[in-house]
Amino acid sequence: MRRRRMRIVLLQWPLALMHLCLAAVMVLAPCWNLLAFGRMHGMSAQLAARPPRAPWRSSRAVDARMAADLGLQFPKLFGRSSHRPGVRALQALAADLPNAGVATERLPYCLNVRFKIRPEQREAFLAAIKHDRDRTLKDEPKALQFVVGESTTETNSFFLHEEYVGEDGFKAHLASPHFAVCQAFFDTKPFVEGREPVVDIFFGDHEALTIQNVPAFCLNVDLCPKPENRAEFVPTIVNNKAGADNDEPLCLQYVWGESTTAPNTFHFHEEYTGDDGGKEGFDAHTNSPHFAAWEKFAATSPFTKEPAVYFFRTI
Repeated sequence: MRRRRMRIVLLQWPLALMHLCLAAVMVLAPCWNLLAFGRMHGMSAQLAARPPRAPWRSSRAVDARMAADLGLQFPKLFGRSSHRPGVRALQALAADLPNAGVATERLPYCLNVRFKIRPEQREAFLAAIKHDRDRTLKDEPKALQFVVGESTTETNSFFLHEEYVGEDGFKAHLASPHFAVCQAFFDTKPFVEGREPVVDIFFGDHEALTIQNVPAFCLNVDLCPKPENRAEFVPTIVNNKAGADNDEPLCLQYVWGESTTAPNTFHFHEEYTGDDGGKEGFDAHTNSPHFAAWEKFAATSPFTKEPAVYFFRTI
């Protein structure tokens, strides 16, 4: 009889232990929930206490992804980008482009930038950007161009075109002391709301050569051909550039390339000289046979969206 009772006790012991554990959980669960709620409330209070981010820096998650794709910590200047999100940076040029197969570190790494400055910040901006431009061209061995210009139709609307030898050249520029001085000015939020910097990046199809700044009539252009029209678009542009470079004495340069993050998005920078602040050269370009071939192609509605053309003169 005694052995039977001991056997019953031994069989009931695990069941009793299970009940004890369940009771402990029921007692401790409310305490744990109170603790978790307290931590969450504290975190919410900390987030609420943070000062709001400047609107021109907070609206674009695209830039963080683009910066990560390019391996760059983009400076605050580059508050906005026209690139599409989630597209990996191109590791090499497309096979149908003129410099396909050339290592990108040997190609011109180009930027087109546009923004508008508040009128009361104009003089301070000009001093800051001219200092950055001049020191960049003088002190940076991998800096090829740094063009600054103002819109021909809108006061205080400015455009930049910069070129560096490969992406490393641009990274060196971002780390320079003169860029830090310029960035300090941009930290004062001198931009017109809604007209913060937009940055387009592409590898040029030309040789990486240093080009001196001269007074010029310029244009930056964005073109987005339909994928099915790309095979005709690229040779048409190659022909237009060849004619501008070889047959137009008033054409100073014709730079183009495909976006580093958005396939079938192409960016251009052109410069002309001559009378009327260089517009004579541009007018001669639009009257050329190679430009006529371009217009014939453009008339076929080959774009996914309307071309964007920005005219400006260097300062």
